[in-house]
Amino acid sequence: MNKKLVKTNAFLKEATEDIESFRIRKIKWAIKELMSQNEKITPYKVQLYAGFGGKSTARPLIEKILQESEYND
Repeated sequence: MNKKLVKTNAFLKEATEDIESFRIRKIKWAIKELMSQNEKITPYKVQLYAGFGGKSTARPLIEKILQESEYND
């Protein structure tokens, strides 16, 4: 490793998150946003609002978070 990039590399390791953590954070954000707009919370709406698109692999995770939380209608 380049000696000049040691601090940069350490910062990047500290500041990055794995994909699963990112998805969970994004899903919870989307749910809160939809709630603040008084929208009915459905897995599909959360999926689209979070920006995962129509054919996302995040759908089971969204359903799990909705099932485990107080967000469920």
